[in-house]
Amino acid sequence: MREGVTSTRLGLRGMPAAAESVCVARDVQLAELTGGRLHVAHPFRERIARPGALGQIARLSVTCEVTPHHFTLIDEDVQYDSRFKMNPPLASREDREALIAGLADGAVDVIATDHAPHEPALKDVEFDRAPFGILGFETAIALTLEQLVHTGKISLMRMVELFTTGPARVLSKERKLAAGQPADVTLFSTTHEWKYNVNDSPSKSRNSPFDGGRSRARQWRRSSPEKSSSSDNRPAFCLVCI
Repeated sequence: MREGVTSTRLGLRGMPAAAESVCVARDVQLAELTGGRLHVAHPFRERIARPGALGQIARLSVTCEVTPHHFTLIDEDVQYDSRFKMNPPLASREDREALIAGLADGAVDVIATDHAPHEPALKDVEFDRAPFGILGFETAIALTLEQLVHTGKISLMRMVELFTTGPARVLSKERKLAAGQPADVTLFSTTHEWKYNVNDSPSKSRNSPFDGGRSRARQWRRSSPEKSSSSDNRPAFCLVCI
């Protein structure tokens, strides 16, 4: 839980925002010192929501990712319910807007699901005792379409880039769809009315704050071939709108 008014109201120990920004600033400086590459996993604070942009200014190899739950929810949405416990914790409205701006202007490289399933017995405890993390895989596309594409904050092609070629660039991997090559393809709809019911999930976990939520989007099917052991024959990843 992020330190602030909501953590005080709920009686929860808060994590100060500086704990995140100090760590990222340190790591960027170490990347500059060593000449190494740095990828920042889901930053969630206005001052550090653009580590890639900061790295570009300093001519460093710095990239970052954000998650659908961090650009959908804020600290004011948190209830005394461990399904809202994640790391980094949900932060302010201003922090969320900074993430969305970074997704739109290219400062953010990747949307990552941060999929963290936990068995119900581990999450069904007091907030402070529960592990961090929520389900992210099944709702990632729907939340991105509903929160970013349908609202006009990013284009559909930008969304596809953030899920496909963006991660490939971070990992220095080439991905393409071509005749005779294996492909990892996801089919989705941008208009299908969908209500997420976590109890219908194929996952054995149920830790999602989006249970019961509705969206005009749905992932229909993912087709993935067996991965080849050859480094030159890796499957591509593509999102296909229907």
